[in-house]
Amino acid sequence: MIAADSSVIIPWLKGESYPEVEHLNRLIDARDVCLAMATVTEILSSANVGEPEEALLEAATTLPVLPGYWQRAGALRASVRRHGRRAPFADALVAQACIEADVALLARDTDFKPFAQFGGLRLA
Repeated sequence: MIAADSSVIIPWLKGESYPEVEHLNRLIDARDVCLAMATVTEILSSANVGEPEEALLEAATTLPVLPGYWQRAGALRASVRRHGRRAPFADALVAQACIEADVALLARDTDFKPFAQFGGLRLA
């Protein structure tokens, strides 16, 4: 099971071709993809939610939000920021969900590297 970030999902929805998008296609076909709740929220925030988004949400497992999640996500974000690195709020939520579920994250951007470096996030 691998979690997908919106930085991969958005190009997938647009039909763009990148190695990460091809990886996502394989994960969807195998029903081996999961999503953090912050990612689900982002997907459903589009003004034009349609069949592709619904198919993804049907194929994906959602990661649980465990007791204390919000506190641990805040501590993770603070740890990254203490190291002088950017730590976007939504990315901290996604990273924490992946860490707690012990799943790697498939992402196209570099925003998650500090969460891997300082917080134990595994990147796919």
